[in-house]
Amino acid sequence: PLAAALARWIQPGGVVVLVVMGPNCPWEIGWHLLHGQPRAAFRRWRGGVEAHVGDGATIPVWYPSPWTLASEFSHDFDVIELRGIGSILPPSYLSHLVDRLPRLFSRLAKLDERIGAIWPATWLNDHYLMVLEKK
Repeated sequence: PLAAALARWIQPGGVVVLVVMGPNCPWEIGWHLLHGQPRAAFRRWRGGVEAHVGDGATIPVWYPSPWTLASEFSHDFDVIELRGIGSILPPSYLSHLVDRLPRLFSRLAKLDERIGAIWPATWLNDHYLMVLEKK
């Protein structure tokens, strides 16, 4: 539904930028496995989960791969850029690790920026950025 709606609103040659939580975050998997939480480690691999957003409310959340998302948009859009975000950096909820070793993670952040557009960084990441151009 999102792809079709955007196709109606975006002119040919127009650009859509999506930042998406992907299904394969090595940091998240490793962290939760080390802490005996296999369900949390592999939560992104399930078909979808309910996320709590406050006051008991939930919303459905799913984690499409870049290939799944590109396929869903392929009728009306071309992928012109794909970049992993957080391929070698931990998710923000592990920021306490970054606080302990700021110099190391500063270097890793620079490396993360350099490799973001290269596979497997486009597949193994916390988030990915996909730029789509309307056909």
